[in-house]
Amino acid sequence: MEREKSCGAVVYREENGARLYLLEHMAGGHTSIPKGHVEGTETEAETALREIREETNLEVELDTRFRHVITYAPRPGVMKDVVFFAARALSGETVPQLQEVSRLEWLPYPAAAEALTHDSDRDTLRRAEEYLSAAASYTDVNADTIDRWVDEGWEWGRCLTHQEYLAAREGRWGVKLTPVKYVPHDWFGPLQGKKVLGLASGGGQQMPVFAALGAECTVLDYSPRQLESERLAAQREGYQIRIVRADMTKPLPFADESFDLIFHPVSNCYVREVLPIWRECFRVLRRGGALLSGLDNGINYVFDEDEREICFSLPFDPLANPGQMELLRSTDSGVQFSHTLEEQIGGQLAAGFRLTDLYEDVNESGNLHDHNIPSFVATRSIKP
Repeated sequence: MEREKSCGAVVYREENGARLYLLEHMAGGHTSIPKGHVEGTETEAETALREIREETNLEVELDTRFRHVITYAPRPGVMKDVVFFAARALSGETVPQLQEVSRLEWLPYPAAAEALTHDSDRDTLRRAEEYLSAAASYTDVNADTIDRWVDEGWEWGRCLTHQEYLAAREGRWGVKLTPVKYVPHDWFGPLQGKKVLGLASGGGQQMPVFAALGAECTVLDYSPRQLESERLAAQREGYQIRIVRADMTKPLPFADESFDLIFHPVSNCYVREVLPIWRECFRVLRRGGALLSGLDNGINYVFDEDEREICFSLPFDPLANPGQMELLRSTDSGVQFSHTLEEQIGGQLAAGFRLTDLYEDVNESGNLHDHNIPSFVATRSIKP
C-alpha cells in the first residue's frame, strides 16, 4: 500500500474579542482548510508553514500541540494522512495563490463550519474550536484560583508592611523574582523617575518598593484580589500607581516603548505559550530598558507531591493531558504548564532581547530544596 502525507493548519485570528477562521475557496469549487503535500525531507511543521505562506501569504505561529490526523484513500492502492495543526495569524495581508485558491475568507466558527465542503474538515475545525476555547478559558480559572489563594492567606498575596515601605524609602529593601533569593540591586540601577511595569506582579510586594524608590509604577495582573492588594498598599502609603487588570496572554494594553523596566516574577507557569509574552515585553520596553524575569525550569512538574518519585514526563500540559488536568483540579492548583529553557531564555533572545545576567534558585522547602536542586531561574535581559 502506497502512503502519502499532506500537512496544514486551522488558521485563526482574534478580532474585537471574536475568533475568526481562514477558509480557502478553491479553484476547483470546494471550500477547505490550508494544507499541501510534504516535499522532500520536510517535517510536518515545515510543510504546514510553507503551504500556509504559499497559499495565503500569511506568517503564522504554529501550535503543534493541537494535531489532528485524517486518513483516507484518495485512489485505489493509496492511503493518505492529512495532518492539521492550529496556527495563529501573525502578520501579512492575505493573498490567494490563484493557481489553486480563488479567494480567502475569514469567518466565525459557525459560519466557517457551514461553509466547509467536507465533513472531515468540519470535524477538524470543531476539534480546533474546542481546543482553542479550552486554551482561552484557562486564564479565567487561574484568576479565580489565585483569588481564592489570596483569601486563604497565600504568602505571595500579602502586601508589604508599613515598616517595610519606610525601610525601602531609606534604601533598605529587597524583592524576589523567584521563591528564595533576592534580586541583586545592580540589576535595577537608579529607579528615581523610571517607568516600571510589574507584569503579573500584583500582590503589593514589589511595586510599593519601587514606588518608595521614586519609580512611576504600573502593575498588570489578572487576579482582582492581587490588584486589590496593590490598591490598599498605595492608599495606605499615599503614592500613585496605575492598576490594570488584563490577561498577559493577550497583547499588552500599552503603547510601544512605554517602560524603562519590566519586573516579571514567576508567573508564566500559568501560561501555555510564553513567546508572545516576550514579544510584547520587547515592544513596550524602551531601548536600553531591562526585563527582569523569574522562570520555572519545569522540574517541579516531574515529581509527586512529596518530591520523591518521578511521576510525569515533560512537557506538563494539562490542556493536552486530561490526567494532568485532573491532578491539578484535585489539588486546587489552577492550570499550570512546564516550559523549557529554550522557550524561556531562547524565547527572550528570539524576541530581540540580549541576556546580561542570570541566577538559579530553589523551592522554599521540600525534598528538592533540601538537596539544593535548582527549580527556578532569574534572568536580566535588555532591549538593545
